[in-house]
Amino acid sequence: MNRSSLEARRRRGTSRAPMLDTLESRVALSTTAFIDSGVLHIQGDRASNTLVLTVDGAAETATLTSDGKDVNVRGLDDDALNFSAIEVDGGQGNDTII
Repeated sequence: MNRSSLEARRRRGTSRAPMLDTLESRVALSTTAFIDSGVLHIQGDRASNTLVLTVDGAAETATLTSDGKDVNVRGLDDDALNFSAIEVDGGQGNDTII
């Protein structure tokens, strides 16, 4: 908007008040996980979470969920279990770790 049209609006009393738009809520997963040198590292946050690690040795698959939502495990092979140890730090919350 150029200066002359802004001045014209002010004279007519039709200036616009600034407005804010509300954004939709965002969900940030509370758990991160990665594999390094054969160790699966799972890191929680400050909240109370339920972490569930399911390992199917016969199918050589593993899944990790936090509060029922899948957690991407960086470095996990889709067709083989490529970790032999697990290190879990639930964070500061009152977590349930299964």
